Amino acid sequence: MHKLLKFIFFLSFMGFLSFSTHAIEEPDFDYPQQVSKAALLQLKKAQKTGDGQMLVDALVRFSIAKSKISQESMDTIITEIEKVKKKENRADYKALLNYFEAIVFNSYRNAYGVYDRQNAVNEEVKGDYTEWSNEEFDQKVKSLILESLKEEQALKLCPISNYSNILINSNEMGRTYVPTLYHFLCIKALENFGNDDNTFGKELSKKWVNSCEEGSPEWFYAMRETDMVDSYVDSYQKHKDNEHSALFLLDTSVWDHYLDYIDYVNRFPNSYYTPEVKNKINKAEAQELRLSTDYVNCRDSLKLRVGFTNVHKGEARIYRLPDQLIKGLQDGSIKDYKIDDLELFRTHELTSDGIIPFRKDKDVVLPPLPYGRYAIVGAFTNKEGELSIDVDVSNKTISVYDMTMFHAGGKDFPDRVFTVDNKTGAPIANANLDITSTINSRRFNDTAVTTSDGSALLPADRKYYRYDVKATKGDDKYSPIFGFY
Repeated sequence: MHKLLKFIFFLSFMGFLSFSTHAIEEPDFDYPQQVSKAALLQLKKAQKTGDGQMLVDALVRFSIAKSKISQESMDTIITEIEKVKKKENRADYKALLNYFEAIVFNSYRNAYGVYDRQNAVNEEVKGDYTEWSNEEFDQKVKSLILESLKEEQALKLCPISNYSNILINSNEMGRTYVPTLYHFLCIKALENFGNDDNTFGKELSKKWVNSCEEGSPEWFYAMRETDMVDSYVDSYQKHKDNEHSALFLLDTSVWDHYLDYIDYVNRFPNSYYTPEVKNKINKAEAQELRLSTDYVNCRDSLKLRVGFTNVHKGEARIYRLPDQLIKGLQDGSIKDYKIDDLELFRTHELTSDGIIPFRKDKDVVLPPLPYGRYAIVGAFTNKEGELSIDVDVSNKTISVYDMTMFHAGGKDFPDRVFTVDNKTGAPIANANLDITSTINSRRFNDTAVTTSDGSALLPADRKYYRYDVKATKGDDKYSPIFGFY
């Protein structure tokens, strides 16, 4: 349900009677016995004075004080409620008592109901709730809910603000959307009892919507919350001269209906909904330039995938990581770095067209890069006239190299590591290998040079070691370390 509205029934006393969307687990009525006595005295006083709010309050206190609903206390609670209902002629308090009784039955059912009990309710077991099945409890709850909504016209004459001692409205919009006791009981019945039963939920939804005059604030709210709107786009267009039509507009895509959002703000600049409408506009107008590539080879063109979001002109800035920085990252002496630690190597202009808001992807082909490690980031001047660039580049780097490695060996074959061209697969001879082998706390460092077939033998006495191999050949020294067992 919409978060603008939240009612709580007798905040001081009830976890199990909280009018919220949380599922009712097991009611906890573990209160001292003196509370029960005090509540009965209050109940008798309320009956004498005819104070309906005191009646309902006393019943709740009494129910809580009877400890957890059990075979004994359940019957006592229901008996007291029924006594009051028989003496109460006012539609509003009878409705509240029926709703309260429905919650009590539902609480008992959730704590003690039996799913597969088959007996039907009859005169012999009617008062013995331990014999009821879940289905019987559900039918009882439904009948009490419908009874609470029976006197619609009378309940619609009862402003929700009249029940401040029992029902607490969280804010003014709550009272706007749910102005009367009837609307309140509809929404609360739907929240607490309509979700698990699709048929009953639809019945409650229709009661709520049909009780509202089309075009009223409560009608817009009811239509949205019950999801009885066939098309939010069409419904908004039909009612867009009404300030509360924003409840429909906000359920449409701002990307698809951007002009409607702008139009609403222009027509209702001071509306309660305008800040939320503006927020969606601002999100749709947000600017971003995204760059990505799988490029690793120094002989091929650099292929960038560029994502434009509300950016017509920008740059691809290519920064090179200094070798000293790379060395520090590899040996652990440097943990992190930012764009100021890099050397700007090259820039390329990027352009796109589109009417805001827009998103477009574009493939851009740039000249090859020499061996090295680079960070490629997008930069543009935003609508405030400021340079926008992501200075956190540690996760945006690529390495350009031609060598890749693999390991081969077996029971009857010596272990070798092979160095090959990552594009053609051709073996690379005379590559220098730095080999680190470890097992437990033992660590060895070796070097080797690949032969004409691109391979180098691994030490024969370290069959089950962990190996980490770094290959270099001239300027081609940026391939990742190859690790294996």
